[in-house]
Amino acid sequence: MKKLIRLTSITMLVHLIYLSLPALGEGNPILIEGLPQSQMLTEAASGVPGVLHVFAHGCPGELWLDGEWADAVAIATKFRDTRHPLAIWGCEFGKGDKGRQAVSYLARVLGVPVSASDDITGAGGDWELEVGPRLAVKLSGYPETLQCPSSPTADDPDTDGDGILDSQDFDDDNDGVPDIMEGLTTSGNSIFNGNFGTNGTSGSNTNGWSGNITGYGRTGWAAQGGGAGTYEDNASASNLYQNNVVFKSTVSPAQTATFSVRVNASNTSAGAGVTVANSYGYLDFYLGTVRIFRVSNAASGSLNTTTATITNIDATVVQTLAVNGNPSSRSFPTGTTYASIVVTVKTASLPIKGQVIAQFISGADDFNVDDFSYTYQTGIDTDGDGIPNYKDLDSDNDGIPDAIEGCGNTSVSLDASCRVTYNAATDVDGSDAGTCKDGLPVSTCPTPLDTDGDGTPDFLDTDSDNDGCADFKEAGLTAAPVYSSDVTGLTNAACHKPANTNWINASASPACMPPAAADDSSTGNTPNTDVSVNLLINDKRSDGTQANISNTSVTLTTTGLPVGSTLSGNTVTVPSQGTWTYDPATGNLTFDPQTGFIGNPSTLTYTLTETSTGLTDNATVSVTYKPTPPVASDDRGSADMTGSNVTINILTNDSLATGNPASPTTTSVTLTTTGLPAGSTLLDNTVTVPGQGAWTYNPASGQITFDPETGFNDDPTPLTYILTETSTGLTDNATVTVHYLARLPDSFPDLTPSQFFTSLQLKTAQSVDYVVGISNVGPTATTGQFEFFVTRFGTATGLTMTLKTSATAVIDGETFNLENDAFDVTQETTRFRFVSKPGIVIPSLAVKFIGFTISRSGGTNGTLNNTVTITNGTGGGETPTNNNAIANPLTKIP
Repeated sequence: MKKLIRLTSITMLVHLIYLSLPALGEGNPILIEGLPQSQMLTEAASGVPGVLHVFAHGCPGELWLDGEWADAVAIATKFRDTRHPLAIWGCEFGKGDKGRQAVSYLARVLGVPVSASDDITGAGGDWELEVGPRLAVKLSGYPETLQCPSSPTADDPDTDGDGILDSQDFDDDNDGVPDIMEGLTTSGNSIFNGNFGTNGTSGSNTNGWSGNITGYGRTGWAAQGGGAGTYEDNASASNLYQNNVVFKSTVSPAQTATFSVRVNASNTSAGAGVTVANSYGYLDFYLGTVRIFRVSNAASGSLNTTTATITNIDATVVQTLAVNGNPSSRSFPTGTTYASIVVTVKTASLPIKGQVIAQFISGADDFNVDDFSYTYQTGIDTDGDGIPNYKDLDSDNDGIPDAIEGCGNTSVSLDASCRVTYNAATDVDGSDAGTCKDGLPVSTCPTPLDTDGDGTPDFLDTDSDNDGCADFKEAGLTAAPVYSSDVTGLTNAACHKPANTNWINASASPACMPPAAADDSSTGNTPNTDVSVNLLINDKRSDGTQANISNTSVTLTTTGLPVGSTLSGNTVTVPSQGTWTYDPATGNLTFDPQTGFIGNPSTLTYTLTETSTGLTDNATVSVTYKPTPPVASDDRGSADMTGSNVTINILTNDSLATGNPASPTTTSVTLTTTGLPAGSTLLDNTVTVPGQGAWTYNPASGQITFDPETGFNDDPTPLTYILTETSTGLTDNATVTVHYLARLPDSFPDLTPSQFFTSLQLKTAQSVDYVVGISNVGPTATTGQFEFFVTRFGTATGLTMTLKTSATAVIDGETFNLENDAFDVTQETTRFRFVSKPGIVIPSLAVKFIGFTISRSGGTNGTLNNTVTITNGTGGGETPTNNNAIANPLTKIP
């Protein structure tokens, strides 16, 4: 961890010394003990008295203080309360324009003289202050250097392997994001009032400490003039302690912390001020309930015991211990000299808060203590993988290395370990020989990107552009990355380098943008036919490319369909409508209407799923058919005699578009005057035809009635009506024809023939029904015998006529009751002769029907007349006076 060692109030001199130096490792002391240091201090003292000497690593205009590089502004803030001239012994602090400007700034702001070195200080350099007033003589006897440490230790490793120890490395993991931007912080001093006083005369501030501190000259712990806590002879196990000292962070507990104290072990009796032979003393230091080490001033036969030792070090808690900056030293001189003891402790077993205790065990010797300090390091671990961000190459576990997310630079050069390339030769703080390097790689992000401005930099933000799409998806990863136990903090995505910067572009989120399923439709289809639509032809993938059966899948749904609709595999069945079937091999969807369904089916919804992302979109499919009108069929009604009303149900042979029968509730009828004689009028449901009569429609029953005018003795002009289907509004037209089988005579009976055929055209091997009617159109019934003749075709014609044996015949929808047995029949060569049997009477306005079947077996195509002739009966019966003959052409066709 970054270490800070302070040594102040060197009371043996009139000079003040401030040291801020990280450990160099075993055998490379930071502070100098013994004669070299004494010589250094002596030479410093030969300069201007009352000077504050600052020993720290340096570079132009900056010093390494409190675990970080401080510029002139930060240095001025730290020493703003000093009234002493400043001698700055950091390498090259005063070098160049930047260095001289820093010296000038400090002198102006602090109001004291400031001098500094403009070259390398210590080993490989000199001990002179070349910039500013002469505040110290040359320190020729100091054998070490104030430049960079280079040997890794367990406490000060080289995480990224760039040759710069973590204590000096501004970017421990070489991810291009400085440690200070990755949450690496060092706490302030957790011990309140670690320095017992600042004056050099009498009294000291013991606020925050407990124990039997009674004042100078008393036994037990006392406040010494000059600002130290002093133990003088008293009973054993006397404590100087402070409660509630914070040992580690509750949010992100540090793995290590630094405890430091200055100790003076004297050989004097309590209050006597003289040395005592065979005197001894033991002073234990505790963090909470753990004794971390003991200072032992053992008994000696001489009047001046020369050395105090560090013993009883608890290796389970203590990581490193250095005496006066030397991690291998475990002793220091007794007498009036203070020793600085700095301990790196492992905080895992320590409570969050506890006591710091200095406990005197026994003996007659005295101890002075001062400058207690406890600082802990906090390293935020955003993704919770156990690796603090400043050593984690993927601090948010989103699969994008911090080196890329820091600046949003996908082209940054990364080495095999996924670290930004480091080049010692081009390290800007190491461009001159011997200058301390900061370990920053060739590409850095001093201010990491915070694309969405939410206060969380992108390398810690799993949705950097706040577009609702996770960074890992936009970076081209299909699954959320998982920490893979890699000591560098990388996930199972390894050193993934995105092909683009979609994760910081809110308008480009193809990984989270669903595919685009467009609605489909097919119109103008023929009713009651299958309709197929290719669903994918107008659908797109999330990246805008064409959807097809290889990169997407389709799922049908029953959303919005009528109750009872079902989904089975790729088929949806809609009751009373039909089935929708999707073919995954072609992308085609087919609607197969149920028999008789000729309407438009309900709109179907389907879900399009993109195979690569699993994202979906919905679309609809609609199929419409050409409008299908109802079917209005022509109607025909008849009566035996003119002058009578004729009623016909005109809906009986009409149908809806679906083919179902028309009814008064599903249709409406509108009469028209189309084709009627001039002067015809329409009023509501009645059409009046001048000289003929009135047609009236009954909407409740679907029946229409023709009521002839008095004296009208003929068939009326056919009527046209409009049939409208209620549900669709579509229409069809049809006509109504009324035919009277006989006309009213003037005053006497009269017989008139009529003919009815199912068809007047015959093909070979076909047959037609043929009915002959004999009507009495006279006012009175027949009384005598009558006869008539019907043409009988010869053999050469290929036609054969036979009398029907059935009681009825149906022609054009009309049913004829046949009375063949009312006549005696004789088959002559070319005709049939019918003679009424005795007693057969045809009442006035009545008719008798005889039925035949005409069959074709061959013969030449052509037209033959079929004639009916009524003659006088042989028995002196009725004599026809008009309309006594009728002929109809019968055509033989191919």
